[in-house]
Amino acid sequence: MTVRLIIPIPPNEWLTANGRQHWREKARRTKQLRSRARLVAQGAPELDRAEVLAVIRYPRNGRQDPANAAPTVKALIDGAVDAGMLPDDDAKHLPVLAFQRGPVTDHRPGWYAVELAFDAPATT
Repeated sequence: MTVRLIIPIPPNEWLTANGRQHWREKARRTKQLRSRARLVAQGAPELDRAEVLAVIRYPRNGRQDPANAAPTVKALIDGAVDAGMLPDDDAKHLPVLAFQRGPVTDHRPGWYAVELAFDAPATT
């Protein structure tokens, strides 16, 4: 079973591995991202474990490094855990996290979007 969450993100909440925000600003952004994901994930099926593909959708074309979105994706996955989708985001429950570039976002101008595809193994 695959569960997909699409989370639109305004530019003032976007975090990257290259970011150099003050710790307070980073904490604010992380809290907002986590809250966005929790709201989107409410009512999603509960999974015991899943492999996750994070499809990063940027507001415009150009050279991008999807893995640089790791701080944003980490906060979003934490929000999904807060919503009860997964028991935890440790290696036992989330053994694989991969990044991929997606098409340019069709949300509001300047906004990003992250699609999290939780691929849960079939139960026997």
